Amino acid sequence: MDEACAKLIADVPGNACATAWQDFGEVAVVADREEMAALSDLYASEHTGVHAADLPWWLDRLKNYGSLFLGEETTVRSSPLASGAAWHAQPHPCRARAS
Repeated sequence: MDEACAKLIADVPGNACATAWQDFGEVAVVADREEMAALSDLYASEHTGVHAADLPWWLDRLKNYGSLFLGEETTVRSSPLASGAAWHAQPHPCRARAS
């Protein structure tokens, strides 16, 4: 999985994602969705995207996030942040647990 992600990112010319993946990227293998939700709450990402079955379960279960994007038709790119309506400085990792 790490190699596949690195290859996808490397194929994008002039993309800063390669450095970000090298410095911060990781793949987590978990046993089930409960373990994934617990890990997500521990990370407390500012932008959390879920592409899985039973989206209402994820909405009810996840607690620590800045913005939650559920389903294949929601992305950070279509959020108010991307349109310029909500410009702000990005918080440090895990900051969403305190906000």
